[in-house]
Amino acid sequence: MRLWIDVVNAPHVRLFYRLLRSRLSDVDSVLVTVRDYGALRQLTDALISPIIEGTGEVVSVGGRGESKIEKLKLHLSRILELIDIVEKFRPDVALSKASPEMARIAFGLGIPSVVANDNDKSVYVSKLSFPLANSIVLPECFPLEVALRAGADPAAIRQFRGVFEVAHVLSHREWGPYERVDLDALGLVPREFVVFRPEPVGASYLEGALDALSYLKALLNSYDVVVFPRGERPPELHSRHRLIVVDSPIDYLDLVSKAAAFVGGGGTMTREAALLGIPSASAYPGEEPSVNVELEKAGLVWRLKSPSELPEFLKAAEDRGNWASAAFSYLARCEDPTEVIWSEALKLVSRETS
Repeated sequence: MRLWIDVVNAPHVRLFYRLLRSRLSDVDSVLVTVRDYGALRQLTDALISPIIEGTGEVVSVGGRGESKIEKLKLHLSRILELIDIVEKFRPDVALSKASPEMARIAFGLGIPSVVANDNDKSVYVSKLSFPLANSIVLPECFPLEVALRAGADPAAIRQFRGVFEVAHVLSHREWGPYERVDLDALGLVPREFVVFRPEPVGASYLEGALDALSYLKALLNSYDVVVFPRGERPPELHSRHRLIVVDSPIDYLDLVSKAAAFVGGGGTMTREAALLGIPSASAYPGEEPSVNVELEKAGLVWRLKSPSELPEFLKAAEDRGNWASAAFSYLARCEDPTEVIWSEALKLVSRETS
């Protein structure tokens, strides 16, 4: 099998890392294309490049815009740049998580494609990819009416139990960190710091803005805080506790597994921390995506509406046993999403060759 995977966002690296590490023996050749965006290429080189060495290659293609005009221009230019690369590689099947470019090129070149998605708020991406995909892999909590309104063929939809971050956490548990975080070098003590992540600034689906500074000030009253920033660095804040800003890629799962708690304004890191059994709170601005709500209903994520609610959450976070137990129970009833994606890919290839 000749496999093309298009990786367009950092969380997708861990998803396809697990798939490739588990299934590479079934692949003859693999092409992994990545956007030039943030630390995406660095993370891909750390996790995926060593696995596919000798079997395939990683190629950086295109970037990501902030404004609507930039997004449109870079989307179209990336398609044009990818066409020749993919046509030359001649894949048997294409995989991606929320890549409109992959969906369009695969459709245009007649390549069977599997599109994974979990963000029911990202309507534009869904409308650009669902109608063109041969298979659409979604969590069971993803509202079917949203997928259908975006143009999905009901027969193409394959839902699974759980969320995509289950794959990230299973890999971490089974294979350990790809790079251990040295807490001493950061001046941190296990369970005496909180990890914070702002909202996904610049995302087309974001409905509001998070008062990240107020959350940071409130957290610094009780703990050292490690920030994974988006956009501008937070300002210097005077406190008896330390504010540490992560500027370069580190193994987030290894770091957060040693934290007292996690507070996030986005999605992926919140869900990863929660599935690790770390007390986790979501301060997502506006209506949350269904996958966040899924973990809140399962008792894995605490919903925050304002920084004034942090003391209650941090008090609840002290009882780590309840959080770990909830995570263990949830993982036990989930499917491995990479196995679902792989199963769909095999079906498409078999259909083409029969």
